[in-house]
Amino acid sequence: VIDWMPHGRSWRITDREEFRAKALPSYFQHTNIASFIRLVNAWGFRRVQSGIDYDSYYHEQFLRGMPNLHAQMRRLLPDERKAPLEDCNISPDFYYMPVCG
Repeated sequence: VIDWMPHGRSWRITDREEFRAKALPSYFQHTNIASFIRLVNAWGFRRVQSGIDYDSYYHEQFLRGMPNLHAQMRRLLPDERKAPLEDCNISPDFYYMPVCG
């Protein structure tokens, strides 16, 4: 339903319908994908806008095999949230970085 990308720096929802029907009610007590995405954005995740990792999400402190990093994450206040990257067609290329996990 959610898989890490091969480099371990971003993740993608692979089956939205199964995610909505099974994972959301189990872990978030709702079935609204848009609400989940708002929550992901509130925690500072960014969506990859182009390339092979299109529609995956990444955060500097959320890497495969490094669960201790999540302790440094926090929910951002509205004025701290990053502007969408949609205005500029730049997406990170994680394949030039070391593989995580």
